[in-house]
Amino acid sequence: MNGNRITRLLTHLSALILFCAAFAAHAQRSSLQIVVPWAPGGSADVIGRMLGDQITKQTGRPVIIVNQPGAGGGLGAENVTRAKPDGNTLLCTTPAVTIVQTLRKTPTMDIRRDLIPVTLAVESSMGLYVHPSLPVHNIREFIAYAKSNPGKLNYTSSGMGSSAHLYTELLKQSTGIDLVHIPYSGGTAYAMSVAQNTAQLVIADSLGSPRALAASGRLRLIAVGSAARSPAFPDVPTVAESGVPGYEIAYWIGFFSPPGSERGIVDKHHSDLVSALKTSAVRDKLVSQGYAVVGNSPADFKTFIGKEVAKWEKLVQDANITKE
Repeated sequence: MNGNRITRLLTHLSALILFCAAFAAHAQRSSLQIVVPWAPGGSADVIGRMLGDQITKQTGRPVIIVNQPGAGGGLGAENVTRAKPDGNTLLCTTPAVTIVQTLRKTPTMDIRRDLIPVTLAVESSMGLYVHPSLPVHNIREFIAYAKSNPGKLNYTSSGMGSSAHLYTELLKQSTGIDLVHIPYSGGTAYAMSVAQNTAQLVIADSLGSPRALAASGRLRLIAVGSAARSPAFPDVPTVAESGVPGYEIAYWIGFFSPPGSERGIVDKHHSDLVSALKTSAVRDKLVSQGYAVVGNSPADFKTFIGKEVAKWEKLVQDANITKE
C-alpha cells in the first residue's frame, strides 16, 4: 500500500470518527419531552419544569414541557403509551392517572401494564377543609357532627371521578357518615364553594388555592390525609391519628417512561431526576412549598402504583360509583 492510499484511508477514517462523535453529541443533546397531562400552571407542570430546568443544567440536554390536558389526565398518559421508547419522552403526572382507569367501563390503558414507573418525585398532604361557620375544629368533631346531621352536609370536588371526589367517598366509607356531593367542572370553583358555604367540606391539595383561603380565614383546615403530619402544617393532625385508622391519601407527582423502554434508559431517567431532586436549590424550594421529596426506586414506585390502583378499584366497587 503506497503512501497516498494510506493517507486517503487515514483521512476517511478520521472523517468517520468525527461523524460518529458528532452523531453521539447530537444524540446526547436531543431534547427530552416531559409530557404533562394538565394545563400550564398546575402543580405537575411546575414540578416538571423545575426538574426539567435542573436536568438541563446538569446534563446540557434540552428539556421541553409538553402540556396535553384532557380526559382527567388520561389523554396525555395514553399518548405517552404510544411514544417511542427511545429515552426522549417522560410522563409527569398525579394520582389522577391511577384513578381515571378505575372509572371507565372499558379502560383504554392500564398504568400497571402500559407505562414504566421511573420515580415518585414528591408528595404533599391533602387537606380536609371546612367552612368556618361549622362548629368543628378537628376530624373527630366533624364526624360526630355529620352523624348527627345525616345528608345535611355537602362536600365538593372538581368533578365526578376526580381525586377530591374519591378521597371524600373513602372518608364516607371509612366513617359511615352521609354527605351530599356537589361536583364542579374543574378549576378552583369547587374550593371557593366551601368558602361561600355552598358546600361545607372539601378535600384538596394543601398547597393549592384552599391554603390561601384558609390563610385568609375563609376556610378552616381540620386534618391532613397523609400518613404523617405535613411539614407545612406540623400542628394539624392526620385523619388516621384522629380516629380513622387506615385512612391515608396524599397528593403526589411521579414520572413514567413509555412501554418498551430498556432498563438502561429507565435507570438514566431515574438518575437524572433523583440528582435534580437532591440539589439544594430544588430541594429547598420544594420543601419551602410544603412538598416532601421522595425520589424512590422504579421498583418501589411500581409497588406504590399497584397499591394505589387496587385501593381505588375497591372503593369504586364498594361505593357503587358509576363507571363511564
